[in-house]
Amino acid sequence: MKILIADDEPDLRETLKLLLEIRGHSISLAANGEEAVNMATREPPDVILMDVRMPVMDGITATRLLRDRPETASIPVICASGYLGERYMGIDALQAGCVECLPKPIEEAGGPAGTSRRRGCG
Repeated sequence: MKILIADDEPDLRETLKLLLEIRGHSISLAANGEEAVNMATREPPDVILMDVRMPVMDGITATRLLRDRPETASIPVICASGYLGERYMGIDALQAGCVECLPKPIEEAGGPAGTSRRRGCG
C-alpha cells in the first residue's frame, strides 16, 4: 500500500515511516499540508495520514483541497492530532472529509497498519 504521511514533526514522520515500511508499505513524506496536496496530486497514494495542525497549510484545509480535486477526491484521509480532545477539531476534520481520526501520540499496537484507532474524532 502507498501511504503519504503529512506531519510537521520530523521524528514522528520518520518513526511512522519505519513502522509502516516494516509492514511492507511504500511511504512518502510531506512536512505540511501544501506539500501533501502537491504530492498526492502528482502521485496519488492509497491513503494519507494527515496531521491536523501544521505550518504553511493545516491538515483540514489540505483535506478540503484534496476533496475538491477529481484526481484526489477518493483518497482516504486519516487525520492525526494531539488536539482531538478539542471537540471542534474532530468535527472539523470529519466535515473536511477525513474518514478517521487518530490521537497523537500514535501507538504501535491497535488498528490498521499498526496504529491505535479512535472513532469519531473528538
